[in-house]
Amino acid sequence: MDYIFSTADPKIKPIYFVIAIILAFIIKIVTDIYRRQGKITKAQSVASIVLITYIFLVFASTVFSRTPKEHYSYELIPFWSYLQIVKGSKSLFWEDVLNVIMLFPIGVLLPIVIKDDGKSKRFRTVILIGFFISLTIELLQLFTKRGLFEFDDMIHNTLGVAIGYWCCCALGRSHKDFIKS
Repeated sequence: MDYIFSTADPKIKPIYFVIAIILAFIIKIVTDIYRRQGKITKAQSVASIVLITYIFLVFASTVFSRTPKEHYSYELIPFWSYLQIVKGSKSLFWEDVLNVIMLFPIGVLLPIVIKDDGKSKRFRTVILIGFFISLTIELLQLFTKRGLFEFDDMIHNTLGVAIGYWCCCALGRSHKDFIKS
């Protein structure tokens, strides 16, 4: 069975990009206020703008730009896509890979936004936020009938956040001046 993009409109409507630009501008104004008050760093400000704008565009492409179906679509068996991949579904393989990649930037940006009060606590916080973003996407797809609710997507999205976090930490070690600025 080929499920890849079965309910997706291949293009994000231009209005979503306009909204994203307006959203980024509003976030910049707010983060500038916090920066002047000394509550956040320049890196946190930039990461916040990119993060929130990116999350909006993810929701636009995974929920809002899709055409509603007549019925609710869900797959409640974890790792069901792996069984289909073993049976030869190349499109599901690539869909799983893309689901890992989709939330990878969130894993990179969140550690910059969140103040470091202990690596293990920050890691758990980043993973939980990433998981809840993925859960929200899946629930919106289910309730608006604009996609397939499935645990596999949540697993792959959360894995992408974790990989992004580890990459951010590795990059952060070599760019500590930027992260602290």
